Order: sequence, then C-alpha cells, then structure tokens
Amino acid sequence: MTDALASALSSSKTAVGGSHGTVLGGRELPVLLETVTFENGPVNLLDADSIDELAELITRIEQDPAVTVVVVDSANPDYFIAHWDVTAEKARVAAMPPGPTGQHPYLDNFVRLTKVPAVTISSIRGRVRGAGSEFVLATDIRFAGDKAILGQFDVGFGSVPGGGPMARLARLVGRGRAAEILFGADDFPAALAGSAIVESGGHRYFEQSKTLLEPLPPSSARPAQAT
Repeated sequence: MTDALASALSSSKTAVGGSHGTVLGGRELPVLLETVTFENGPVNLLDADSIDELAELITRIEQDPAVTVVVVDSANPDYFIAHWDVTAEKARVAAMPPGPTGQHPYLDNFVRLTKVPAVTISSIRGRVRGAGSEFVLATDIRFAGDKAILGQFDVGFGSVPGGGPMARLARLVGRGRAAEILFGADDFPAALAGSAIVESGGHRYFEQSKTLLEPLPPSSARPAQAT
C-alpha cells in the first residue's frame, strides 16, 4: 500500500494571461490555472487514499469560483495513472460512505469531475489504464505525449470497468468502437486512440492549448453545466 494521503495529489495555482486576461463586464479578469500533479508509488496507482484526496480536490474546485482551468499531470513520465491498486483493502473500499451524488465515492468523483465549473485537462505521459483511463475520460480535454499508452484491460481479468468508461467512450468513439476497446482489453498508443479520445503528438499540444485559457472567464461567470 502507498501513502496517497501524504503525497498523491499536489497542486499549485497560477494566474494565466496576467494583463492579457479576459475582459468581462468592463473588468479585466485573469485566468486562474490550478495544476494538480499525481504521484503515488512507483507506477502511480489509484487507491482508497487517492479516492478521499480526489474528493477533497473536486470539492475545492466546485467551491472556488476563481479557478477557471485545472490541469492534471503526473510526476512519473512513464505512468500517468497505471490502474487501480488491486492490493487495496477491500473492506475499507466497500465501507466508504456515498459521495454527494449518492454513489460510491470512486464513481462519485468521476461524475462530479465531469460537472465542475472549470475546464479540466489531462496532460498525459506514459501509461494510463483501467482506473486511470476512467479518470482521464472524466476530464474535458486529454492531451497525450507520443509515448502515452491507454487501455481498459478490466474485462481481460474478469472485472467490470466501474468508473463510467462504457458511457463516456461510446459518446467519444461510438458504441461499436467503445465495445471493441472494452471487450478487447488491449493497450493502444495515443496515435491509435485518435483525436476523438486524445490529442496526441507530445506536450507541444498542451503548450499550444494554453492559448485556449485566456478567453475563459472565472467559473462563476459561466453557466453551469446541465446535469
């Protein structure tokens, strides 16, 4: 087991654009970018501590109207989030109280993440599979490096993908292709994933994406997403 509570998620906030921020209602408003870095063990596993810490992060984003963009990256260039920690204490995970949506906090986190009043971006390097794939699919935009590898291998060892990839992949690539990805349980590089799932081609794409940030007003000034 890894000590996710101490170090799995670290974050920092940066005003993007400065004097070139968004002008809204006659006022110039800087874009507030929050960068969240995931670091949990040698291969970046998602575990019970990560669930708790991610819930705290999402609550903070929901309650901070100044945060406009949240970028999630990894401290490990080879693993964004490898997968769920299969050695996690099952009794603890099963006993976790429901989150605000009424669902188990693992799924609750991903549902809430899709609805936060900020643009969420996954900056992917290395492998992102299983639970990691389910996390990035819940973000708005996914930028992937040339060596990024994605996959939903759950079915391959008799498990059910529990974080919503069946619905989210179907919206991105269509029902048939989503079924192929899930039932095939294979890994695939970002280039093969196609732009429907990720924008591949290295971090130059993410650097270019920063030009997207300046026109975005604070989340309190934007309409809430439909539920």
